[in-house]
Amino acid sequence: MNFKLPSDIDHVTWAVDVDGNGDEIVLPTHAPTSEPVKHVHHVIHDHTRTLGHVTSSSGTDQWTCTTRYSELSAIGDDKTTDISCISGEIMTGCSSRTMDGSSVRDGEYFQFSNGAATCRAVNAFQSAAPVQAVARCCSRRSLQCTYMTAGPSLPGKEEQIAVTCPGHSFPVGCTSYTYFGFMDGAYSNGTDCVAQGDGARLDYTVFVYAACCQAPSMTCHVRRSAPSGLKRGDRASVTCSAGETLVGCSVYSEDGSTGGAMPDSTGRGCTAFNGQERFPGEDSVNAIAVCCT
Repeated sequence: MNFKLPSDIDHVTWAVDVDGNGDEIVLPTHAPTSEPVKHVHHVIHDHTRTLGHVTSSSGTDQWTCTTRYSELSAIGDDKTTDISCISGEIMTGCSSRTMDGSSVRDGEYFQFSNGAATCRAVNAFQSAAPVQAVARCCSRRSLQCTYMTAGPSLPGKEEQIAVTCPGHSFPVGCTSYTYFGFMDGAYSNGTDCVAQGDGARLDYTVFVYAACCQAPSMTCHVRRSAPSGLKRGDRASVTCSAGETLVGCSVYSEDGSTGGAMPDSTGRGCTAFNGQERFPGEDSVNAIAVCCT
């Protein structure tokens, strides 16, 4: 029940009849206030290992990148779909999305075999739609990428697992993967790829995967979007600055329930998808772009 005072007076007396058990009803006289939610992250780097390394033998001193899409996965728990880059390209980014805009997915990760990386997306328990893997495939002279992973994280909300890129390489492609669908996503912070969990059970942990890349005179920046709306399917987008090339794209939310991320149709921006309806005050999703020159 809401009451609005007329604009020309500062107080008014209301007579209200209430059916109840006789207990006193106290109405607040001012708007309630609350402290902002404080997020406390515990970061570990456990079980870091290298999956593989690749060096470009083609390209120019300028970035040339394209986005490649997998076939759709089957519907169901742990159903997968893969996408690879073509000859002459190096995979710098791996992301995925649900085709119904929901958050029911296990994430994505880099695989490495026969001298090349593959991006794999994984569907989740109780899924009602396929998932799609999305790879960012680039060429540039003397581009080198090392693929790494770490994890699992500790169980619990806001528990983070990170992998630090070696030497002078930059974390351009960051992914999160979990066995049970509870995760907040992944992001690059300029030195590490960080993935965050979103579940309290002992088996609700998350893994992080990273593409750590370097090239002569390569400079990269991490660009983060404004939050999406609160409705399922709402989007958040961020665009690289003039002269920059999008090489990595991911999604992150402090409150989980992400629907995935992918480069936009222009190839210059990253779009993230909100995976469920949220209450006011909850964190929605942010798109995280890694933009390089």
